[in-house]
Amino acid sequence: MARTYLYMAEEPPRIAKEWFNKGKNEEDTVFAFICYWITFNQLYSYCAQERLSERELIKDFIRNYRDIFKSCLEFSDPMMDVFFEAPVLEKSASVTGLDWFQSKAGILDELCDMVSFYYDKGECRHIMNMHLDLLDDGNSIMSRIQILFMYIYQVRCNLFHGNKTPTPERDWRLVESSARVLETVLPKLITEVFGC
Repeated sequence: MARTYLYMAEEPPRIAKEWFNKGKNEEDTVFAFICYWITFNQLYSYCAQERLSERELIKDFIRNYRDIFKSCLEFSDPMMDVFFEAPVLEKSASVTGLDWFQSKAGILDELCDMVSFYYDKGECRHIMNMHLDLLDDGNSIMSRIQILFMYIYQVRCNLFHGNKTPTPERDWRLVESSARVLETVLPKLITEVFGC
């Protein structure tokens, strides 16, 4: 499917590079993350072949550039630790301190107790299964990368819509780690997508 742009063909590469460079020079973690997210958004939007939800666009982009994501990301890197502690939720509900290595039934019961004000049992089951898939190092690397980027996308949504603050500490760590993950993959993606 041909892409249609409202701007000149050379604009996307320039815009992406400018935002990435601004992020690299930014001392404030939140603003660096915002710059990197704008860069990432520019990339996956540029590559979109059809109208999909934002989440599906990101997953499709990751599938198309799987080799870059796989070569840049190492789940044993300490910057990943915060994503393993608990899922990044859409609504403000804390699930820190949950033992993710007990039985699935036990996790589901505890998770439901913690977040039942915001989520029903079906949603809790989805949250539990997705997070367990992220934690499982025997799971497909692509599945884990897609879950990681769904978490980063949720950090973006929470931040942009006022559900993340400089406190508590975990919110800050999520923004900081999200920025570092993006900073790791963006240079290769910019080069590959735009050929420059």
